[in-house]
Amino acid sequence: MDLLCYPAILSFFGNNVKNTKRLIEQLRSENIATLMRVGAKAADELERLSVTSERYEAVRKLNARQFTDLYRKNIESGVPFDQLVDELIKT
Repeated sequence: MDLLCYPAILSFFGNNVKNTKRLIEQLRSENIATLMRVGAKAADELERLSVTSERYEAVRKLNARQFTDLYRKNIESGVPFDQLVDELIKT
């Protein structure tokens, strides 16, 4: 509801209504910008969690021998464990 469309309210409150409306618009803009930043961070975090979840599921399904081989390959080659699991997922 636009308070400025009611002449009686506008004449009673004068510029305070205009100033309040400007303040509300400014706060709305700032809140939208903040929500967009938070939303972008949340999307990044969801992507990271999705990758982490895929890795966990892949490792969880390995039997003891497969896990030992993967772990040994990590230790002997120096290739990061996550990278080895990512390669495992792709195959």
